[in-house]
Amino acid sequence: MPANHDHLTAHAPIFVEPAIPKNPHTSACTGSPEAAPALPPTVLLKSLSYSRAAEIVDLLRAGPLTVNEITALMGISQPQCSHVLAILRRTGVVYSRRITGTTSREYRINENVLVSLGRWCTSSLQDNSTARR
Repeated sequence: MPANHDHLTAHAPIFVEPAIPKNPHTSACTGSPEAAPALPPTVLLKSLSYSRAAEIVDLLRAGPLTVNEITALMGISQPQCSHVLAILRRTGVVYSRRITGTTSREYRINENVLVSLGRWCTSSLQDNSTARR
């Protein structure tokens, strides 16, 4: 007779990963950022809210890093880091390039996406401020 494990899952916390669609304009998000339109700002914000994503983006502001460098700086596991980077790649927030002569990739911020997100946030604040007057 199979064991009943319902009691183990009844109180376990459930985390649902944010539903982030693939960005058709950044396909694999490797190579270099494309000048195509980005995903809606709300989707980009959702990707940055994912566990440790904003911290990784903050590290990448200083320049390109590999997964191993990010994991060493943040003290997180390689699978966790790769998972977060995959989410950020799908939304076009970061992109990667293969390092010549190795199997490693370096990750970079897609500045175009973050600049457009910043503009959207600024215009939203201005619109909100104007609406209150």
